[in-house]
Amino acid sequence: MSTFYFPEDQELIFGSARQKAAENLSALRLLKEKNGLPASPEQQRILVRYTGWGDTAVYNHAAAELDGMLKKAELDALKASMLNAHYTSLDIIRAIWQGVTHVFANDLTGVKVLDPSAGIGHFRSLEPATWREKSHWLEVELEPLTAQILTKLHPNTERSTVYVGGFETAPVQANGFDLVISNVPFGNYPIVD
Repeated sequence: MSTFYFPEDQELIFGSARQKAAENLSALRLLKEKNGLPASPEQQRILVRYTGWGDTAVYNHAAAELDGMLKKAELDALKASMLNAHYTSLDIIRAIWQGVTHVFANDLTGVKVLDPSAGIGHFRSLEPATWREKSHWLEVELEPLTAQILTKLHPNTERSTVYVGGFETAPVQANGFDLVISNVPFGNYPIVD
């Protein structure tokens, strides 16, 4: 079980909505096949192409198969996350890491990192090589299927924990982290009670 890291110059280029739907379905099929077992590096390269269902056109290309593949609770959670299922481009994440690396240039020992809205973990997958043996991560992901993929890409170890659930229930303590890095969902959504 090894943590997935992107090669330094890798890009993720996606095709049409139909192609994204096919890749998402491939990732979910693989997830179901693994049934709790670790993913091989080749399987991780399939899982990392999961883009979520924030684009309605992508979802529409897969809706019928998703209805047959997923349990009702899984499908309901997936649908509930659609407004926020948009991942940050690798170029933007690399630029953020450049800035962070500059700030921490002289103090890079035992850095505790929190990603409060990890998705499938692109921020960790692009962590600079110089950080990888010195950081401790907590990655939080609310949507259960996405969190399962995240766990296959970033298995729980002594240096890394994936928390499946809402940030409000995650094991986060005041002053417990040196760095919070993410692109959290945002929007002006009214609370329905």
